Amino acid sequence: SSDHTLRFTASDIFRQGDTRSYYSMADEFEETGSSMRYTNNIAGLNITYSGRLGRFYCRASVKGNYDHLSMKLPQSPTLDFKRDRFYFLPSTSIYWRPDYNNALYLDYYTGISRPTIDMLNPYESKDDDHSISRGNPNLKAQYNHTLELTWYFTAIKNLTFVSTLEYTRSKDIILPTYYAEDSYMVDSYSN
Repeated sequence: SSDHTLRFTASDIFRQGDTRSYYSMADEFEETGSSMRYTNNIAGLNITYSGRLGRFYCRASVKGNYDHLSMKLPQSPTLDFKRDRFYFLPSTSIYWRPDYNNALYLDYYTGISRPTIDMLNPYESKDDDHSISRGNPNLKAQYNHTLELTWYFTAIKNLTFVSTLEYTRSKDIILPTYYAEDSYMVDSYSN
């Protein structure tokens, strides 16, 4: 109807490629088959409702992402890795305009930050006699939950004051990690 809308959208991102290992970049003679082959497929379905009741407008969205990742390491088949994960990403927004000069928005939304292929790459490289760099294929995507309250006040034509209060909570934050292993300091990533 003119006051209510329901929308369904689907998307798919498919990536396939290879990346040279850290240790092959440092070698004088590149080894045959030293690249990591990877496939990443992210399929998404989104259902969004929007509607208006008098001076109130609302929008609610539910998104599901299915993430498939496969990494094959020809030089080290024991490090081959495959993972399938599902992400649930809801969001909602409520908008209220009590009069011509004021508008109030309340928004809640979720988002994810996926680790890069280099962060996931489990190959090791010896940076020097005391340190190693290594990716972590078990990294989870970082979840962000954000709540925003925004007030718009129009004092005179073409002059608007905007004030926003925002709160964000992150889960499974991706951070660089350093730890000792045997006689080496390992540079990696963790949640």
